[in-house]
Amino acid sequence: MTFEIHYSKSADRDLSRLPIDVIRKIVFAISAIKDDPFAHIQKMKGAKNPPQYRFRVGEYRVILLMDKSEKVLLVDGVGHRSTIYQRYGK
Repeated sequence: MTFEIHYSKSADRDLSRLPIDVIRKIVFAISAIKDDPFAHIQKMKGAKNPPQYRFRVGEYRVILLMDKSEKVLLVDGVGHRSTIYQRYGK
């Protein structure tokens, strides 16, 4: 049950603002969960429709949207844990 991973424009922008070693760590971690994302992600409280999920990578958080029928994970945002939830709520 492998999911495809897509990045939104805002996620690409978020990643481009991070140090290269952090980018590598986050991209590797995201690609590692595509076989079984349910074991690694958590649904965000107060999540809208479609629900948003969060994925922890060290001190950074990845905000995801999931399309179970199409088996697609959309990376919607990436940021430090101290600031990412201000954009998406928790």
